[in-house]
Amino acid sequence: PHCLTVLWSERPDSKEYVTVYAGTLDDSPTLRPVAHIWARDAQQWMTLPKETLLYDENPPDMQPIIEAWRRQNGKIA
Repeated sequence: PHCLTVLWSERPDSKEYVTVYAGTLDDSPTLRPVAHIWARDAQQWMTLPKETLLYDENPPDMQPIIEAWRRQNGKIA
């Protein structure tokens, strides 16, 4: 509580899902993102993987991201 580092965020319209910031984890190099939000604000030199979901802003529905994460992690076919 004293370092003032943001570890996660919650959507204002739903507390059902939280976003954990990968840079705050001990072993983040093993993570592979399934989606990128606020892509319109990405720096021009930033290359976002084409195999991920891209959203210009917050996604209107989290279900596609949840399903992509489950597929990537072998949770569903």
